[in-house]
Amino acid sequence: MTQNSWNSSKPVGIASGGTNSSTMTDTGGGIYFDGSSLVTTPGAYVFVDSVTGSNQTSLEIVHDFSTTDYVYKFNLIGIQPITNNTVINMRRSTNGGSSWITTSYHNAWNGISSDTNTYTSTGSTDTSIKLSGNGVSSSYFLCGELTLRYTFLQGRTTYWDEGMNLVTFAGSSEFIGNAVQFLAASGNISGTVELYRALRA
Repeated sequence: MTQNSWNSSKPVGIASGGTNSSTMTDTGGGIYFDGSSLVTTPGAYVFVDSVTGSNQTSLEIVHDFSTTDYVYKFNLIGIQPITNNTVINMRRSTNGGSSWITTSYHNAWNGISSDTNTYTSTGSTDTSIKLSGNGVSSSYFLCGELTLRYTFLQGRTTYWDEGMNLVTFAGSSEFIGNAVQFLAASGNISGTVELYRALRA
């Protein structure tokens, strides 16, 4: 029976990417206890916040996004528009959600959908980040994952459209703000949004 030894130079509590050997080492991102608090190492996503709503005007998360120190990930779970055949959007705020940017903000959005359409908007009034290329069916859900690195947001969503076609949509956009809002272009929305972050390597 081999007894594991402890590498005291880098104590590890929970780690991803560690090696399977007789010495416990941290070779990837993870979380460890430094004697007084939990410390996150690069590459390990930790939970920050979440919001769940049913038939709400929007789903909102307020957070001071530090794009110089962290990478962020949004998990979109069971996002469902109440109104059939409507686009799901994301908006930003720079004042903690007191108001949302709706004019004169250039987001350089580019997206492509498996329905063979390409969506590009570079005008200064295109303030919503589109998360579905076309309308989402109110009978099904939109799910996906968005990653924010530096000030660049990119991600992919999957949903059923009003014609019962399974659509995959991928896009990217500029992102600057300290609060996010997920909403339907028409009507209310239901679902869950989770926010995670990891130290940038």
